[in-house]
Amino acid sequence: MEDLVRVNLGSGKDYRLHWINVDGYYEPADMKFNLAVFPYPFMDNTITEIFASHILEHLPSTVDALEEWWRICKPGAKITIRVPHYSHIAAYENPTHKRFFTLNSLDYFTEKSWERYGEATFKIIRKELVTVPRLTDSRKVCLHAGMVNRIIGIHPMLERFMVLFGGISEIVWELEVVK
Repeated sequence: MEDLVRVNLGSGKDYRLHWINVDGYYEPADMKFNLAVFPYPFMDNTITEIFASHILEHLPSTVDALEEWWRICKPGAKITIRVPHYSHIAAYENPTHKRFFTLNSLDYFTEKSWERYGEATFKIIRKELVTVPRLTDSRKVCLHAGMVNRIIGIHPMLERFMVLFGGISEIVWELEVVK
């Protein structure tokens, strides 16, 4: 069986057992380094999974970060990324956020993209919008989240209009590394 080398980038308070937890500021962390400085202290093609929750928006270059993550990952590795949606107040209120994202922001890193920004190539396994939880009725939230993703699946431009209904808080992508 292949050894799993899973890395939690920007782990913060989300310390994961059996993962290499990396953070530049918070404890506990298994490794401490600045995630905006490349290269990372990992060899090429060694990581089988990356979890990066609310870190990509803090980095100065999305392209450079994805290039680095692609470098350290094995072919077929899984990368899960969570970022605030551009329409949510959380995207703007944190003074350390450098980038804003839409549901299709990472499409530029797929083989199908006509406009490429480097060597890093990913297959998008899943991309979805996460809605703001409504504490009064969790079933309504699930229904709302499902409806939002189905509607946007019809045509990507509908994301802009769905913002008018409010409640989109973040984007989740699940990528597969293609080499």
